[in-house]
Amino acid sequence: MFLSRKTSVERIENEFEGKKLKNSTVYYDTNLRVEDPEILRKDIVQSLNASSYRVILNETQRFKDSDLEGIFVGGRLKPIKSLIKSIKKVSVGTRFPILWKILALIGLLLLIFPFFPQSGQYVKRTFLTLSAVSFAMSLMVYMIKKRITLEVWVKIVGIYNIKEESADVKVVIAGETKKEPSTTKILTNDLSELYNELTSRYTKTSTKIGRKIKIEVKPSEDPAEKLLKQISNIDKELIKLERQLASGKITEQTYNQIKKDLESRRDKIKTIYELLNI
Repeated sequence: MFLSRKTSVERIENEFEGKKLKNSTVYYDTNLRVEDPEILRKDIVQSLNASSYRVILNETQRFKDSDLEGIFVGGRLKPIKSLIKSIKKVSVGTRFPILWKILALIGLLLLIFPFFPQSGQYVKRTFLTLSAVSFAMSLMVYMIKKRITLEVWVKIVGIYNIKEESADVKVVIAGETKKEPSTTKILTNDLSELYNELTSRYTKTSTKIGRKIKIEVKPSEDPAEKLLKQISNIDKELIKLERQLASGKITEQTYNQIKKDLESRRDKIKTIYELLNI
């Protein structure tokens, strides 16, 4: 009962999984060096707004020292993660491609019939009127356009170096729409423009973020293994929590609060794990 309950924000956040984004209709990624990742995020939002997209998710993950799981020691490096989702509705083609043609054909047949010799004046006027109505209806139906939604996801992940006052980030841009030539072209042009804006405005870099973290930190144990263990432990805690709720040992309010805290912690650990692998 409670396992399937997710907020709309949680459902959108799940759309940012790496494999899902890579399988999108349009996909770009690039590594950038920026002075202020917040300015980068605002620039992206402004560019999307300028292209008539409506931003429905715009959030930045905030990390405390206690969230860093001993990986980012010394306070020199800080992880960064921002998620942006936006949508745009476009009108393309006709919504009823067959119906308008049928009405036009009926109008044409009604237009031809009055010219037969046996047709009287009243019949001719009637058929001409019906023909005009059919053509008018055909035009009205043709003008009803299809409304197609374009969806865009932008994911910013990286590390901020406090000493150097700069950040190395990976920016992922992905877009999805119904696979029709007209809408795919619009989406491709929009995201190509966004990608070109970012790569011309900011410095591209070949820095491997994960390698930079490992060199900087030099942990005593493999950081990836440590993080995977932490994720596994949290998953076990969530299962235990579900059982406690089902058996009535905790209230739903307590369940929701603990679950929210555990999932937040797991998401932050997943972000750190992701950084080690890019």
